[in-house]
Amino acid sequence: MRGVLHLMFWSICKRLDGIEAALEVAVRGIEQVRTQDRSIMVPINSLGTEQYELLRPITVVVTSAQDEFEASFFDANLYGSGDTEEEAISDLKVVIVEAFERLSALEDEKLGPLMDKQKQVLAAHIRKGDKQKD
Repeated sequence: MRGVLHLMFWSICKRLDGIEAALEVAVRGIEQVRTQDRSIMVPINSLGTEQYELLRPITVVVTSAQDEFEASFFDANLYGSGDTEEEAISDLKVVIVEAFERLSALEDEKLGPLMDKQKQVLAAHIRKGDKQKD
């Protein structure tokens, strides 16, 4: 009888070792997925200011890289970053408004090809709003 119990105990221990190893592999896989860089596309429908309005939504790509997020408006070559996706998008909105204001103040003839393209892309998406903030 003692031999049978010993054999059953040994069998259970072996099975538990197998289950433990499988769990460790699963936990490592979950951790890799959680920390893996990922990208999502997010439409911006408002710049968060009444001074400017969007003529059409701006589609941005938000990527994560470890502890930071980056929001990218590729067509205009503009980027924002933050600790969260929301912060990265908010930062990008500020960058978009600042670039629009800066480029709008410059004459087209004074712009190089890259800045001229950036100005055209922004002008196709943004215009000054009717309401001005005090």
